[in-house]
Amino acid sequence: MPTRSVTIQYRRIDPLGVVFDTSNFNQQIATALQWEIEGVSLTSRAKLREMPVGANTMRLLNKHDIGDQFVFGELVRYEPGALIPLIVRGDEAAQLDLAQAEAEAGHDLVQGLVYFMVCGRHMALIERGMRGRQLEEYLTWLLQLAEIIGPGSRPKLQSRLVVEGPDGLEHVRSARLKLSSSAVEVQEVEHPVEVLAEGARHLGGDTTAWDVLKTAGITDAALTQAATEPNTRLKVDLRFSLFRGRSRVELPEETLTDYLAENPEDEFILESETGRRIGSALILREKADVDMIGVYIDPASAAQALWAALQNFMEKVD
Repeated sequence: MPTRSVTIQYRRIDPLGVVFDTSNFNQQIATALQWEIEGVSLTSRAKLREMPVGANTMRLLNKHDIGDQFVFGELVRYEPGALIPLIVRGDEAAQLDLAQAEAEAGHDLVQGLVYFMVCGRHMALIERGMRGRQLEEYLTWLLQLAEIIGPGSRPKLQSRLVVEGPDGLEHVRSARLKLSSSAVEVQEVEHPVEVLAEGARHLGGDTTAWDVLKTAGITDAALTQAATEPNTRLKVDLRFSLFRGRSRVELPEETLTDYLAENPEDEFILESETGRRIGSALILREKADVDMIGVYIDPASAAQALWAALQNFMEKVD
């Protein structure tokens, strides 16, 4: 069976509006799926789980599995009656015609999917043409339909975790630093870039941000000339990573820890295989290989990958 690499993202489920307990959010979804309409439970009939969006689009929690510790789901977005966009091939044509076709009877055009798994207030998801925000809206609709939460409440799928100090610095492959002249107006110093770069000197031996700018043909005189307006501030935006041959390798964690301790006001973005840190906001993610059935991810393979990633995520946040 062919495989494909996908990105699995973490979300923490927080309550918005009228506060409700999200520590057992997987159980709340499971309870909602047992809600009955005219004697038929939501889990037993897909039609009852269709959420209309606008005039023509539907969202549906399609395949799902309820375990003792988790809920797995496949959210599908589709448009009943939508035409299928096509292109007409021609080996000798200068231009190709665009065409459209109707779906077979009983079929509708799939526009996107999200695979997700929830354990407590923790969620892992795979986006395929849909976004986590659309899943958030669907879960709000589902829980309100089943009267688990009221109209003044909704779950927030929080992607950014607030961290301090060195958290989230491990396995960093690339970094972006924005060195700010927060306390000094540029025109008041003789060598503005050298002043700003002092904190970054140790990032590359004796190389400073000013050395980087000079290499690019940006001179101290030109910057000083440009900074003639009152209250002008200067930001130096550095992007750097390390390579060994063609492979990118980890940046020294102690270097980044020291820098951030000495320069708490500077903006920074750190990229790693396990997430992204933007200032004090940590976004967790990881790569996984999943089995494919044609253009679709095998749901069983998605569930296995999501569960493994969720265990890793929860170790970092609990």
